[in-house]
Amino acid sequence: MGIPKGYLTTSMYKVSKKTQYALTALKHMQEYGHTCEENLTSAREICDKYDMPFDPVSKVMQKLNNSGILSSIKGIKGGYFLSRPLSNLNLFEVSNIIEGKVKETACDALKGKCDKYLACELISPIEKINSHVNHHLISVSLEELLMNKTGVTHE
Repeated sequence: MGIPKGYLTTSMYKVSKKTQYALTALKHMQEYGHTCEENLTSAREICDKYDMPFDPVSKVMQKLNNSGILSSIKGIKGGYFLSRPLSNLNLFEVSNIIEGKVKETACDALKGKCDKYLACELISPIEKINSHVNHHLISVSLEELLMNKTGVTHE
């Protein structure tokens, strides 16, 4: 028996290409110790290693730099390093930086301030699903997500 026609189905959260580039860059920087001024990387290095297009990756890294997730050193020997540990970042935050902030609703459920939203008749089912997804994206660190640290379950 299948799902009746017209019902909403979701099988996974879709991550944009730009956010994928950001996650790849962040994971690379963590894995290769680009976490201080003495060990820098460049957008070109990351693009070459992972066969990604330079212009969008460069723009993504600039956004991460402008937001304080990365720091940059200018000059011929310049580059980027992680200025925040992946344990203090989550996919929701990175996605908002790269794609733009999610529009907030008047409801406190998305902000995690309401524990009755599952039974609320004023919130649509789509908003309830979005709230659950956003809560999960906030609750899992990028370290857990990208670096195979404990805390993430694959159900």
